[in-house]
Amino acid sequence: MRGLNAMAIGQDGETITWAALEALAARSAEARGVANAQALRFGAAIARHFADRKPAEDVARAIQSPQIIADLSTLVEGVVEAASVSRVESRVIDAGSLPTPALAQSYFRALPCKVDLIEGNDTHQFAVGVRLDEPNGRPRPIAVIVPGDVLAALEAQPNGSEG
Repeated sequence: MRGLNAMAIGQDGETITWAALEALAARSAEARGVANAQALRFGAAIARHFADRKPAEDVARAIQSPQIIADLSTLVEGVVEAASVSRVESRVIDAGSLPTPALAQSYFRALPCKVDLIEGNDTHQFAVGVRLDEPNGRPRPIAVIVPGDVLAALEAQPNGSEG
């Protein structure tokens, strides 16, 4: 287990502290050329994603494509920027146009402010409401379980990089 002296229970994977996973994911994204602020947002989203027990496929896809990480950060930044004008922003997101829709939702859920996500009958869309004047009340577990292959991918140096 990484960064925590306790045993993993229940699922296949390795237990890692929230903070260690967040830092590992951010370092991995930066090593792949992602800007620092976007890499930090990726780290927070990955921790939230696995804390919510979401599937690993979107994360694996994002690790392989730094452009996905940048695009998801830009999407979230646009909603937050709009909310900064009115303190509340609601928007329908076309999940069908996103290569990683579950991870996109985790990006929003990782924000420090209150976020309401509503998935409609149409699985290709979800609505997001951001309230900058209210804190995010979602609990952050001390540790999360992450599939071993995802951890290995995060730890691997991208081609052409030196460790």
